Amino acid sequence: MHQRSDAPPVYHGRGIITRLMARLRRRPGVPRLFALVREGDGDGTEFVAWGMALPDGRAVTFGSGDVGQWSGPASAARLMFADLRWL
Repeated sequence: MHQRSDAPPVYHGRGIITRLMARLRRRPGVPRLFALVREGDGDGTEFVAWGMALPDGRAVTFGSGDVGQWSGPASAARLMFADLRWL
């Protein structure tokens, strides 16, 4: 198979994503994504909502057709009886 020398490299796997997310976590002005989940009693994990932590500390969640605004990701998790998982 012939490969063009001017083609950009293609990255496979999670290595590049992991490094990018680590770099974004160090920048306080960049929104961070999170998920809210509930651990079941052997039933697995239940998805509650996706969320975004905003640079000013507030959070927005999106799940099951609803959009919520919160004072922060931890308060969203607490009030929705869910566990906070950073992505």
